[in-house]
Amino acid sequence: MNVELYMKNTNNICKNDAVGCNSGSCILNYALINYRCHRKRSNAETERHKNCDKYEKGGREKNGMLKGIRKIMVFLLTLAVVLSFICQTDPQIFAQSPDVTDDEAEVAVQSDETALPEDEQTVEEGSQESEQAAQEEVTKEETQEKTQEAEAMQAKNPGADEAGSVSVQTILIDPETHFTVTCRFYRTEDKSEDPINTQILSENEILVKPQTPVASGENADKKKFLGWFREDGTEFTAEDFLKTGAQIAGKQDGILTENMELDLFAKFSNVHYVYYKTDKGEQGRILHTEALADGEKIIPVSENYGYKAEVGYVFAGWSENAEADQPDSEYTVSSTDGDFILYPVVKKASWIRFVSNGGTAVDPQLVSCGDKSQKPSDPMKAGYIFDGWFTDEACSQAYTFGQTVETDLTLYAKWREGTAGYKVVYWKETLTDGVYDYVSQESASGATGSTVKADTYGKAASYSCFHYDSKASKDVTIAGDGSTVLNVRYARNSYVFKFHLNDGNGSIQIGGKTYTGSNYSFIAKFGEAIADRWPAGNDVQYRNSSWGWNWYFNGWKGGKNTEILKTSKRQTVTEDLIRTDKDNEIQNYTADWKSDLYKLDVRYWGQNVDDDEYTELTDYSQFVYAAGTFNPKNITGYDYEKQEVTDGGRENAYQTYNFYYTRKTYDLQFYNVSQKPVKTVQSIRFEKDISDQNWTPQPPHSLPEYMTEFAGWYTTPGCEEGSEFSFENAQMPASNLALYAKWTAEMITVTFVTGENATQIPEQQFEADHVAQKPEDPERTHYRFVGWTMDEAGTRPFNFDQILTKNLTLYAQWANEGSYTLTYDANNGEINTPTLLDARRYAGGAKAKMTEIPTDWAVPENSKGFLCWNTEADGTGTDYYPGNEFVMPEEDVILYAKWTQKRKTILTYDYNGGMENGQEKAADVVEIENPNERYIIDNDCAEVTKRGYYFAGWSTSADGSDGVLLKSGDVIRIDTHEEESNVLYAQWKEETPAPMGITDEPLPFAVMLLAGIGMAGFLLKAWRRSK
Repeated sequence: MNVELYMKNTNNICKNDAVGCNSGSCILNYALINYRCHRKRSNAETERHKNCDKYEKGGREKNGMLKGIRKIMVFLLTLAVVLSFICQTDPQIFAQSPDVTDDEAEVAVQSDETALPEDEQTVEEGSQESEQAAQEEVTKEETQEKTQEAEAMQAKNPGADEAGSVSVQTILIDPETHFTVTCRFYRTEDKSEDPINTQILSENEILVKPQTPVASGENADKKKFLGWFREDGTEFTAEDFLKTGAQIAGKQDGILTENMELDLFAKFSNVHYVYYKTDKGEQGRILHTEALADGEKIIPVSENYGYKAEVGYVFAGWSENAEADQPDSEYTVSSTDGDFILYPVVKKASWIRFVSNGGTAVDPQLVSCGDKSQKPSDPMKAGYIFDGWFTDEACSQAYTFGQTVETDLTLYAKWREGTAGYKVVYWKETLTDGVYDYVSQESASGATGSTVKADTYGKAASYSCFHYDSKASKDVTIAGDGSTVLNVRYARNSYVFKFHLNDGNGSIQIGGKTYTGSNYSFIAKFGEAIADRWPAGNDVQYRNSSWGWNWYFNGWKGGKNTEILKTSKRQTVTEDLIRTDKDNEIQNYTADWKSDLYKLDVRYWGQNVDDDEYTELTDYSQFVYAAGTFNPKNITGYDYEKQEVTDGGRENAYQTYNFYYTRKTYDLQFYNVSQKPVKTVQSIRFEKDISDQNWTPQPPHSLPEYMTEFAGWYTTPGCEEGSEFSFENAQMPASNLALYAKWTAEMITVTFVTGENATQIPEQQFEADHVAQKPEDPERTHYRFVGWTMDEAGTRPFNFDQILTKNLTLYAQWANEGSYTLTYDANNGEINTPTLLDARRYAGGAKAKMTEIPTDWAVPENSKGFLCWNTEADGTGTDYYPGNEFVMPEEDVILYAKWTQKRKTILTYDYNGGMENGQEKAADVVEIENPNERYIIDNDCAEVTKRGYYFAGWSTSADGSDGVLLKSGDVIRIDTHEEESNVLYAQWKEETPAPMGITDEPLPFAVMLLAGIGMAGFLLKAWRRSK
């Protein structure tokens, strides 16, 4: 609670005449009331008394003395009677509360008038009635002077003290730092009218939005309220209305250091509303509302704003004439125009649909009745030449564009063959049936649609130990897009290995069986592992007799070079074991026996993968019998380096042969749809781990933009199925490794937007370069589905035959069949609340123009005027000002008047234990309609008493500890901050006995009165005797 007190001393100057004092001066003190009377004697009267004394001095000295004594006694008696009567009336008039110190009394009242000298101040005799009349006159004049001065100060400088006045006393705020901001709201910038609202803010108070002004002057009904603006033209925004007084004044620290003023002006602009309506009838609905300023244009050939023509018709534009067959021309709005109503113009229309027959999709055309068809851009089809549009599927009836379209039409694209390229890829079968390794490829071209024979290429090429497999190689038809691949496959040859012992004493013991003569043989493919089937060393025995020479197996003669014996065990079928290179050919081997053979320990050592040390190749190491030298063999993935021969060996071998091999190195190459590798890793050792060499390249620019999904690495240029390469636990093979990046079309998404309260259509995901599947038509209450478009406005129809290469959002188009009303509710608390129904009907999503408040609607008691419309009766919804646009939902709407709230506060008079009619007096609450303006205290507590106490004034604390004592007629100022603390407490002071023993009891007064009369009689008798 902020309270400012303005105190003014009233000083009535005594008026003196030639005889004496005719009136007294009364000074009102808040803690003590003293009456001082003074009288001046005139110079003429003084001179007269001097003359009398001189003439009568001789003979009257005795009588003069007696008369003086009698006068003194009469005066004392009269004074006793008067004082007794005064004390009977108000015994506290000479009693000062011991709680009020001299300093407090001085602070409470300060006089700006110089006191009279003591020698000129006397007490005037007078009756009780004259004193009371004088006091009432003084009080009345003082109150009038205070009021007039307060009004003058307010007019000259609101909130400031005039020079010479008593300093302001405030509660809770330093007297010299309580400042305000005065905000005035004007209808016009020239201030030609009084402000429609004025609010005075303390530094921590906020504004209450004033009533919304109504435009005046010419074309006032066409003007829309834009808001409140400062004198510099900047808008006073909704956020500004939430600021405190200090913030409005630009005091970021929240402290006002001076009084501030802010004038705000209402701004209006001319606005013209254009209503787009379905038809002219009563049931016609407004589909769209457009607000235009002076000078803006109405463009009738524009969006359909949700209007959906019937099947077979097309929307052409808008016209003010509901029967028009052509849209209106553009029109520039002027200040004299009012609002506009436009109606749709429709024409009968036909669809032209295009079937591309494998080419790129062509969007359908919607042609108005009587209009001519227009030739679209030619579709494209790789490897083919577009040959025109035809009206029949057989493409025998050509269509010429530029014709008048009367009915729906379907046109078919015709193509003729061109030249297209294709690839020929050669494959070799692996040891797994049906699985092939890539060998090489070549490019070729031919007529689009022609057939390429696989035999043509398969028989033209040959590979050692392989034969052309016509069953696995299929003929192909050349596609126009260059994607055709002819796979030519070669099967791995199988061979029959037959072993002849060439001696009846010889035998082969292998696989748990014993073979003699020529009974042992096996079949194996080229490259197949045969170590467990190839007889060597101890597998071949000779039955020696107990006498003569011992014979030993020396090796097998056969293969490509019969002069070289195959002594050691063979690991795989290699070319040197093949004499006749034909599939299923028998390979004969004959045993060679010697008597002078030595047992040899043959050991093979291969270079490690990660260092230059050697590790024994145990699969190749073995014991053999031989005479003379022993030659090393070829091992896949290794190069023979050297040998070491030492005497002795394992199992009593005659000699040990150690053969050392270094690993071969190969290159790893990566191709990204290119003729040259984009990355090469060189010199990788055979069987080196290459699982860490995997990486993902960027899509090449040569591919379509939708081919962005990396599908992995393949061992074939065409990335054919079965040639996938996995880097998981991968090792470098015994050859260079070329890997080819495969790219596939990205996954695209087609999203279907059906709108609010409509059935939802799930999105579709598929690879780009495919078509979307047409879903079932959605449903929506109060709407009719009319198709899918590629834009929300519905201007680009979608054809589900169209090939898609990127994400797409399709929008359901609806014919809005809903019709809704708008009602305005006065919301003013009357029993029969007035309402206003907008005569227009609206479609969902259409915009309504907010109306002004009807002039005959009553303003609520606690409001200063209309503010705006609100979607909620309690004002917690969205605000819409007159002239604003309101988007209609798909339901009837009621908007409620929102009234400005009076900016007010309260002042509570707490009687602090005072009694009235025998009961404790309840607090009185006074409503302050203009916070921070001057308020005159008009409560003197006249009807409230407290036994043993007298009313001393008002304080802002119950115990009077704030040191402020206020009386009726004092001026204070009250703000809205924490209005519950705006309380004045009655201050009661304990009664004390009157001085000189005079009391308000009737018996002592009577005794004193009789004593005075007796004394007067005694003196009168003595005087008469002296006569």
